[in-house]
Amino acid sequence: MLPLPPPRGAQPGPAPRFSGPWTPPGLPPPAVGGHTNALLAELGISDDEIRRLREAGVVGTVELSS
Repeated sequence: MLPLPPPRGAQPGPAPRFSGPWTPPGLPPPAVGGHTNALLAELGISDDEIRRLREAGVVGTVELSS
């Protein structure tokens, strides 16, 4: 390892500059479990099986407390 001289003070970098106009955020995130049916269907699980899983309480939505 090479010895380095001590720093003579912190030199902040330049502030970032963003080009282009500001764009508002897109859609809000889905609720917890909001993509469950689509994900299970993508995995090859039928609508009837997803319904049975929901009825059995295996798959459901989560209630979030504020």
